[in-house]
This record gives sequence, structure tokens and C-alpha cells, in this order.
Amino acid sequence: MKSIFTSERSSNCSFTKSLIMRLTNFLIIPLLFIAVNTFGQAGDLSQIRNGDGKVKNGVLDACGDCWVNGNAGASNAHYTEGMSIAYRSLITGLTAGVCYEYEIGYDTYHSAMAIDYLTHFQRLEPHGPFGHAAEVINPLAMVSGSTKYNMSVVGGTSTLAIKAPAASGIASGVYDKNGNPKDVSNQAVTSFNNLPAAEKLLTMYNGILQDFNYVSQAAIVLGGADAETRVRIRFQATSDSVVLAWGGHIASRLDWGYVYKQNNLVPLSAAGISGSPYHMRQKAFDRVQCNASPQFPSTILQNFSGFGNQDRSLSAAAVFPPPDCPTVTSKTQCYESQTFSFDIDAPVSGVTYTWSFGTNTVNASFQGGVNTGNSVTVVTNTGADVQGVDNGGSFTLNIVASQNGVPQQCNGVATGTVVDVDVDANDADNAYTLNLNVTGSQALSIQSISPGTTADYNFLWKLVSSPAGSASSFTNLTAAGGATFNVLSPYATGVYTVRVIATQKSSPFCKDSSDVTIDVSGGVNCRVNGPSPVCPGSQDNVYFYDPNNDGIADAIPADFTALWSFDGLHPSATFDGGLTGNSVKVDVAALGSSCATSYTVKLSLTSTSGLTNTSCSKTVSVQDTEAPVITVCPANQNLECGSSTLPADTGEPTFTDNCGATASKSDVTDSNCNTTVITRTWTVTDLCGNSASCVQIIILKDTEAPEITCLAGGNISVTDNCSATADIVTYYTEASGVRSWTAIDASGNIATKNCNVAATLRQEVTTTSTDKAVTDEAITSNVGKKQQESSQSVESIKAVPLDPAIIQLKAEPNPFSDKVNFRFTSPVSGNARLELFTMVGQRVAVVYEGMVKAGTTYNIPYNSRGPKVATLLYNLRINDKSVNGKLIHLK
Repeated sequence: MKSIFTSERSSNCSFTKSLIMRLTNFLIIPLLFIAVNTFGQAGDLSQIRNGDGKVKNGVLDACGDCWVNGNAGASNAHYTEGMSIAYRSLITGLTAGVCYEYEIGYDTYHSAMAIDYLTHFQRLEPHGPFGHAAEVINPLAMVSGSTKYNMSVVGGTSTLAIKAPAASGIASGVYDKNGNPKDVSNQAVTSFNNLPAAEKLLTMYNGILQDFNYVSQAAIVLGGADAETRVRIRFQATSDSVVLAWGGHIASRLDWGYVYKQNNLVPLSAAGISGSPYHMRQKAFDRVQCNASPQFPSTILQNFSGFGNQDRSLSAAAVFPPPDCPTVTSKTQCYESQTFSFDIDAPVSGVTYTWSFGTNTVNASFQGGVNTGNSVTVVTNTGADVQGVDNGGSFTLNIVASQNGVPQQCNGVATGTVVDVDVDANDADNAYTLNLNVTGSQALSIQSISPGTTADYNFLWKLVSSPAGSASSFTNLTAAGGATFNVLSPYATGVYTVRVIATQKSSPFCKDSSDVTIDVSGGVNCRVNGPSPVCPGSQDNVYFYDPNNDGIADAIPADFTALWSFDGLHPSATFDGGLTGNSVKVDVAALGSSCATSYTVKLSLTSTSGLTNTSCSKTVSVQDTEAPVITVCPANQNLECGSSTLPADTGEPTFTDNCGATASKSDVTDSNCNTTVITRTWTVTDLCGNSASCVQIIILKDTEAPEITCLAGGNISVTDNCSATADIVTYYTEASGVRSWTAIDASGNIATKNCNVAATLRQEVTTTSTDKAVTDEAITSNVGKKQQESSQSVESIKAVPLDPAIIQLKAEPNPFSDKVNFRFTSPVSGNARLELFTMVGQRVAVVYEGMVKAGTTYNIPYNSRGPKVATLLYNLRINDKSVNGKLIHLK
């Protein structure tokens, strides 16, 4: 037996006694060796208690060779989801060269996922957050009393690949940490396959592993009964005692996700299980036939009893759940954006996050060295951008998420991609030469671009510099949008710089540019000169080719032909004459609608070779903003009643205007007592509505006395040039058979004539001259005597009886300037009131108020003292009788 075990001092852990060590401590080692062979085949299934991982009294409680038969709990073991708890079986009483099959079973589902597959026995990483190195598992550790032994390996060591477990087939009912459906139908196959090959091995000491097969894998039903997987392992013993070591993978929520329990998401792993759900059982042991090509199931030659009563469990409380790996959005930015900001989408309270770089081809670093927290800022591209060199690249971010000292290593949670667009136009470092009259167009194209191809970009070609003092450009530059651009017709010779700007068609829309220099010779300058603005109705407006802008038309260059045209709308303009010379004429319609319009005259110059096409233009506004000027307004006129008031007889204005205008008139007529005042306004207006005006006053007045004709019996007939017969007042005095007649027209002109009463035919006895200047003193009978201007009293005289029904009233002069005299005779006696009113009824004055006698003529003077009013109304009321009239007040 000494050849199998070597002595070693025990550590501070509690060790489980092996099958051999369960014999009495009084047996000596040689007897122990004999006992192994004497008592027959036996198997001892044990598991590791790796300590609670804490430091007590300065001593770390951690152990890699503390094999026990009892439960591993929170006080003596520390694991995290995704680790593997180590198991071993010490099988004794074997015969070298004989083949055996060892069967074990383990719970894959126990209210949640438990041990989901088998692994190598050494899987305790990452262990750093526990504050100490991972325990090194020693499957050969044995103990007797206080003495620890390592079993000697005399028959060699063998390993065998573990086969992948069956897929769960669970496609629904499982969710991720955010409550989104999670498909775990291919678990635990996916998790198993992600392990490196070295972590998927069985290990046997003193035996040769031959085969690994699943006896059964019970279906997993969420919320259903526990599920167990059973495995048979075939080996050939090379010694009487062998050790078989393996690990049980502790199911992780990162693989299996969560399920809803009472409307809460519960992990389908340790935190979703209570008690000790991680069971590993020894089920059976058989001697089998050794086959050159082993078959499953094997031919069982002998079954050994007593192997089905061992069960090892691990408490869920000893499994520390790792925090979930956070979700971080990857970002792609342009080279010029030197900082990236990354944020954890939904950070969990109580979880600390430490960031680090995985791959890093852009010299990325954490800003300020800060790499902890829910967000970080990454600085990239600390070097200079080199033209023509693609400085793009990427980096990946890793995160260690820790909670309660348990870490979760999350690699590649996000990628930062730096895009540095590099575009190079062909021969960008060399100048192109372009002879306009010989070479024609020059093709510029993209020589190289990265990342990607030209199909990934939009291109803009633009002119960035042109000959000094020239407003020239390339005629089709704004239409350029492809990877190739044909340079056409610049307007002037000299050095031009054309820049191509390449912009990605998709996010992040990075861009770069490349410049090309073009030395242009030949060509022709172009400029249009001519009048602007012009008047509506203007004719023969001349526009001409004037490249040096000296106001003189130049000849079209010998190598070019000219063509004139309108560019755009020209609503009122037309060409007058040829369109191919060095000048052109434009006529503008004489319409008011021409005002505020415009037209653009364009000159196109094409080289005779057809290689150069240059154009220039001039936009001309049609407008007249100057008002006409009236140089002479017609003089005011004083005319006899009935005279012609036509402009041909009374005069028209003379005027000037820059664009031409016409004159029109409007009359306002005011008449009273055969006096008519015409206020004639002359307005001169041009086509664009600019105008000037002046006023002419024409007065038509009756200055001729009535004409009296004697009739038989001393009677008369009266005619007048202006007044109607009904408006003429006549009266007479008779003496010695002669009647002396007086006739007064509506304008106050007086005529007298003597007629013989006895005559049977018309007979004029005595005729006095008619004189409109006859004084009041010459008027007899009911006319009375003139009231003295110095007195405001009323003077009455005896008069001839009148029609008792009519008040006789007259105002003169009418029109008047400052003074007017009212003469009236009343047919009745009573109280009289004479008033003046404006045309809108506003009273101006009470001229007279007092008693009057019937048949008596009164003269009432009125001096105007108030503001001059163009037209007044007067009213005389005597008792219930009244008479009205209109009085014109000359301003």
C-alpha cells in the first residue's frame, strides 16, 4: 500500500475519509493495502468543499483538496454560476486489465437549472473578485487521521472527451433580463460548445478511459418535476485502485435566462432554487466485456451491488449569482470626432462596472484614466491625420460587472469604430493644363478612396479658387455628383482649384476631400453691358459685348460665334433685329403691366471648334420712378356766361417726363345766380402711375343786361342771354301815357325802356341805356334806396304793391368776396329773420332779425368776418313764409 499513498501534513480543512480510511485507525498501512483487495469492489463518491473564501484571524479559508461526502454549503464553499464543482470517485478492489462501466446521475433541473452538463474538474475562474487565487483541485488527495496522502499513480493517467448534452428544446416561457422572450431550445449545448476543449475532459488515474455515453437525459419541463441525466463511463483498470475526476457545471442565468414567477422575473439558475439542488449520485458499477471496438450498451459480465446509495449535494446558498452582462450600444464615428461616449443601457443598482479594452487599433484610451462607472468616455486618434493614409480602425470594450464580490466577465460588450475617409483625385499633386480652344473638356476622376469603394460615397466637385479678379466658374460644376467629373468651359484663363468632397452614403457620413489644380489657357472673357433700368415703351435699348467694361462694344473674338437670347421670363421685352452680332436691340411694350418687370439678356459665346461654350448675362429692370413735371399750368379764366370751356379755348398744361406721360382733366362745377365756377384739375400721369397735377379756375359770369321790347298797350317782352324769363324782375312807373319799365336779370344787370301806353303797335317812346353799373339810388318804386354802408339801420321806401304771396329777395354781388347786400320786399308785415348757413347746415350768422312792413323794400348789408366758405345758403323767414337762396363766397 505504500506504493500507492505518500504522506503529507493535513491542511486546516476538514477532509472526508476515503473508503480505506474508514477502517480503524489502529490498522497499519500494510493491512490497509490488504483490506482493499479483501473487501471487494467499492466506490467512494466525494466533492470539494473549497472553503468559504473569507479570511479569518489572518488565515484564508480556501481549499483545493478538501474532499467530503457531505453537503457543500455557504459556510464551507463558495462558487459562482458558470463555475464547476469538482467531483471524484475512488474505486477500489479492481483487477488490472479488466474493463468496467461506472454510472453516475445528476440533477439537471430542480425547480430551476442545476448541473446542466459535465466538465473538467478544474473550473473555478474567474476567481479574482473573491480576493484570492482560484483553488487548485487535487483529485489524488487522501487522508488518514491527521495525515494527508497523495495516491500514487502507478498505472498512468487517462483523459476522455465529454460528449455534448442533449438540447433542451425549450423555445418559449424563458426571457432575458429585460423581459424579452429568450430562446434556450439549444441549451445547454451552446454553453457546452463555447468551452475550450481542455475544459471538456474526464480524467482517470490508474486506468484507461474508453467511452462516455448518456444512459438517459430526462426532458426538462419548466415548473415540472425534477429532471436527471445518467451517464456511463467505460474504462480499463491498470491498477487495483483508480480515481475518476470530473466537474459539474453550475447552470448560469447568462445561458438560461429568467422565468416569470408571480409576475416577477426569477433566474433559471441558483437564485431561483432553494435548498441543496445540486445533486451528483453514484448509480451503478459493472464489469463489462473489453471490446476492440467498444459498443454501447456494453455486455455486462458482472454487476456489483452497493454502488447506488451515494448522493452528494451542493447548497444553492453557496453559489453566488453573477450580475448580468450589461448592454452597451456600439458606435461608429468619424476620425475628426476624437471622443466616444459609451453608456450602459440599464445599469443595475449595486453592480459596479469596470471597463477595459479588448482589441485596440486606434490607440484608444479612457479620458482622464477613468474606466469605472455606468459610462465612460474614450479618446481616440491621438496622432495626426495624414492625408492619403487611412487612420481608421476600431476597439472593443470589455466590462467586469461585480455584485456582492462576484464578478461577471463580459467581453466585447461594445465596439467603437473610427472611420477615416481618404479620397484621392487622380494626379492630385500635379497641375492639369487645359487649352480651351484646342483641348476641350478635361476629365477628373477618383483615383482611390477608402474605406470601401466609390459606390459607398456621394461626391461633390466644387471650385475653391479661380483667377484673381475673375468671377469665373465652371459651367457644370454644380451638377457634378459622381466619381468622375468633366471640366467644361471656364469663363477666364488662369489657375483654378477644384475640390472633390467624398461623403459616405450611410452613417456616420464621414467625409474627406482632395484638390486638383487646373491651369487654363485660351478661352474668352464675357460681359454684357447696356442700359438698366429702362422705361416701359422704350425702343432700341442696345446691349453689347463689353469684356473690358469700358462702355464700348467690342468685336466678337475671331474664334467664337455669338448668340443672344433671353434667359428666363421676359414678359414685356422683345428683340428688334439680329441675334448673332456683338450687340442686340430690345424693345419694351408701352403697357402699364410692363412696370416692375425685368428681363435678362444672355450672350453665349461658342468657340468655332465647339470646345468652349461661355455665357454671360445682364438682368434689366423695367421701371419708371420719376414723376412728370408740369412746366406751365393754364391761366385762370373769367368768361361771359355761355362761353366755351373746352381746353382748346381755355388752355392746356405743358409738361416734361423721363419716360413719357399724358394729361387728363377733371372739373368740379359750382353755380349760383348765373355765375358758374369751374375748378379744373389737370393731372399728368406716366405708364408706371407717377403723376403731377395743377388747378385752373374758370369763372362764367353774366355781365349783360336784359333786352326789353315794347308791345301794344305799353306792355313789354323781356329776353336775356343767361337768365330765364321767370328769373327776370320787371316793374314800371307811368306818367303822361308813358310807362318807364325796369328789368333786372338774375345776375343783377339792369335795363330800362319807356313804352307808349296808347300805342296799338310796338312803340318805343324813350329808351335809356342799359347799364349794369346803375346805382341803387337810380332804382325807383319797390327797389328803394341803397342802405348806407356806414349804417346797420333798415331804410324803407314807398313801393309799388307786389304779389302778396311772394317774398322778393335778392343778394348782390353774387358771387361776393368780403361784402354782400341783401334786398327784400315782404308781402306781409311781421317778424323777419335772415340767416346764413354752410352747405352742411352749420349756421354762420344771423344777418337780420326784426319787424318789417308789407310792401316795404329793405337793404341789409353783411360783411364777412369769419373763415371764407366756398358756398353758403341763406334763408329769410317772415311769419310763416320763407325764401332760400345760394350765395357763392369767392376764396
